[in-house]
Amino acid sequence: MFNLFKSEQAKTISKAPAEESFCFENKFVRLERIAFCRRLSLNVTMSDILRVRAAKSTSKAEVLKFIKSHESWIASRLKKNSTLRLKYPPKKYSQGESFLFFGSHFHLHFEDAGGAAGQIFLRDETLVIGVPGLKNRSFRAADSHPELAQPIRNFYRHQGRNFIEIKTSEFAKKMQLFPRDLSFRSQKTRWGSCSANGHLSFNWRLIVAPREVIEYVIVHELAHLKHHDHSKNFWLLVASQIPNYRILRKWLKDNQFEADFLAKQSELWSNVSQDLG
Repeated sequence: MFNLFKSEQAKTISKAPAEESFCFENKFVRLERIAFCRRLSLNVTMSDILRVRAAKSTSKAEVLKFIKSHESWIASRLKKNSTLRLKYPPKKYSQGESFLFFGSHFHLHFEDAGGAAGQIFLRDETLVIGVPGLKNRSFRAADSHPELAQPIRNFYRHQGRNFIEIKTSEFAKKMQLFPRDLSFRSQKTRWGSCSANGHLSFNWRLIVAPREVIEYVIVHELAHLKHHDHSKNFWLLVASQIPNYRILRKWLKDNQFEADFLAKQSELWSNVSQDLG
């Protein structure tokens, strides 16, 4: 049994694509070599890495020529990345900083929490964080406080899960479509999914979106319990609950990086500057 396992493991490892990294014209390139790859392909990641896929038999010279031929396209993608980073700078977690919640901007505010552990809550247009003994210690509200990233993330996750659970239950009753199970994830590109066995999964980071946008995502996934495609009947079912779903779907597309600050690893800011060593 042990030898068989080792043999199967070896097969799995041998099938894994080979990857190499190098610099080309001040750009960081990751080259992935795949057996039976029919053509070269190129992608620019949000962290400005050029990912190239090529067959094992493709020469390095061919790869470099391929990258060179897409110079203008690469430049446009890098410019787009730069624009997005200007729009969504990394959070400093300092007094007055803006945080999106339910589609509205709340400004971070520190309050004295006495001797108790600090709490996070919303009040009017502020995201309030209680700081124990604020008045009795040298806590500078204007400074950056990265240690608050995880507590704020926990707060958003808790709020997101609660809201989505309640709304999923409400719409399931309205539509008479009941999922077998419900789970939550924190994905980069997916807001929700429906498995073949009726399991629904939602991205709790949707909590940054307006309520009606979150409701659209919930209805979208519930509708997949009846229609497992995006057919006309599927969209008619969605429209029966969310008539303006097209506008709400566009909000998700236009604002997909609003929740980036809640990711464990930022898609916009992780590995922006790379070292080959």
